[in-house]
Formats: sequence, C-alpha cells, structure tokens
Amino acid sequence: MPLCPANRAAAFEAVMMLRCTAPIAARRRVTSAQLDHRMVPDASGVLNEFNQPAPAYRLVRLLAVLDIGSRVEARLHGGRHRFQVYRVIVSPSDGPILRRLFDEAWRSGFLLLCRVSDRSLPRWQQHDRRVLAVTAWRAALMAAGRRRSANLALRLADPDTTSVLVNGARIMGVHTQAQARSGCHLLSVPPSSRLNRLCAATDGDTETLEDAV
Repeated sequence: MPLCPANRAAAFEAVMMLRCTAPIAARRRVTSAQLDHRMVPDASGVLNEFNQPAPAYRLVRLLAVLDIGSRVEARLHGGRHRFQVYRVIVSPSDGPILRRLFDEAWRSGFLLLCRVSDRSLPRWQQHDRRVLAVTAWRAALMAAGRRRSANLALRLADPDTTSVLVNGARIMGVHTQAQARSGCHLLSVPPSSRLNRLCAATDGDTETLEDAV
C-alpha cells in the first residue's frame, strides 16, 4: 500500500537523516557502498547513532509517525576524552518493514526532487516537492551538523544525497556549491545565499516551515 503524503514525508526525512549521518564511534564518514546497510537496524536493534540528542529524538518522532516503536539510548564513549552517543533503538524484527518504507520513500522523493521539472507537475505535486525539499534539508542540518566558517558546509557520502539537497535548496531559492572530495562530497552554502531559509528547516513541523521558506 503506497505511503500517504504525511508518512512519505516522515519516511523521506528519516532516510535523509540516515544517509547524512557519519558513524560516530569510527570517527569517519560513511561511504556510498555502506549506505544500503544503514537503512535497517543491526542485530541488537541499533538503527542509527548521533552525537547530539535533538536528531535522535527527531528520528524517534518520525518513526512514530510510521507506527514504528523506537527509543533513544544515551551512552558514554571514549577513554580520557569522553563523549556522549545517542542511539536510536528499534526492534530488529521491524527491519523488513523499515526497508520497505525507506525504499519507497527514497525512490519517490528522489524522483520528485531530481528527475522532473516544476513545469511538468500539477499543483499538488509541486506542494509535495516543496515539503520534501524542506524535510531533506532539516534532516541534513540536524544529522550532518551545522559546520560554519564563512559559509555552511556538509560532508556527504554519495552523489545522490548531494543531488537531493542541491535541488531542494534550489526549490527554496537558495544557491549551493557541490564539490567531489576524496571519500566524500562537500556541499556548501555561501553566506550570501539566504542561509536563514535552510536553517529554518531544522525547527518545527513541515506545515509550519512552508511559511518560513
């Protein structure tokens, strides 16, 4: 049964959070070849881990929309320099359901954001496209973190995730710059590109954010 618009947006945001998060314990960026394994929980039920509580609890809320029970588990890691890790735990038996939901949301979201033009879409699909653009950037800013110097820069694992964010920013009227680097893709937002439009996507619900962006 196809996902309804609200569930599709929640599942797509969850997928983007998973695709944009680096493995914390290894202190390295997830590679494109590893992405497929991040869409289901491991044998102990760990779906993802973050170094901040906000994205972990956001992912739990998104999973609740999809009728998937989950919880956040906080743990201390490290030796001399201790750091907190926030794990999102689900039932391992929910793995096949999550894979189906995430695969459907990713395929439809990628198609809508990257494979069609605005002019070919009816008004309701243009609305859905804008919603997915907002949710994609909210996920990226929460999961990948806000790295600011003169501009905002995100390190991403693969070109497809980068394309989603580039097109999502364009839909919101924001210019981005993408570069392929060794082992990752660097996506930056110059300070002159109305950065506040993207930062607004990290707060509140999608319905509220549509007015902000």
